[in-house]
Amino acid sequence: MHSHEIRLMSHCRLSQLWPGKVEWGQLRPPALGPHPVCSDTTAYHYSFDFAQQVHLPHDPMQPGPVYFLCPRKVGLFGIGCENIPQQVNFLTDEAHCTSKGCNAVISYLHYFFEHYGLGEQEVHLHCDNCTGQNKNNYVLAYLMSTTFINAPASLHFLIARHTNFSPDWCFGLIKQRFRKTAVATLDDLSNCAQSSSAASEINISQIVGPEN
Repeated sequence: MHSHEIRLMSHCRLSQLWPGKVEWGQLRPPALGPHPVCSDTTAYHYSFDFAQQVHLPHDPMQPGPVYFLCPRKVGLFGIGCENIPQQVNFLTDEAHCTSKGCNAVISYLHYFFEHYGLGEQEVHLHCDNCTGQNKNNYVLAYLMSTTFINAPASLHFLIARHTNFSPDWCFGLIKQRFRKTAVATLDDLSNCAQSSSAASEINISQIVGPEN
């Protein structure tokens, strides 16, 4: 009896978070991009996280380690929509952002919903428990402000000691492609990330700032 109640509650919770996955079985899902504000009644679920930095230049045919005084570091931040699924990957050169603090997270979220939002009227955000990046007063204040989309937003955190979720899957596709591709510039890295899921178009690249 107890296990039946747990399954029932879990099903109800999933239906509340992702009604689009139930209703879109016979419909074509939308694509990430600018949409009119509050034009879609579907509750959308987004997950976001940082990935490990990548170092440039990179060549898979390199026979051994080549010395660089200081390799070029590129940050990787992804925001994925669980309903579709698609993920926008922000590629940030070290000249434009050197930290992974709350200011960077808020900037990425704001740009994402401004240029890739689906006109959602209800938003559920999923992230890890890092206090310096996500679990702090600044991110909460931003989500509560009118600067954010004109829709109610919920912020959910991962259970302790559970650190893998959907952005890691998209990051894994990029890293697999990166290990097999010669990458020298930020544009090369953008093409590499875009082609990591060419058939399904899951990964979308977004360069932050000019390359030079």
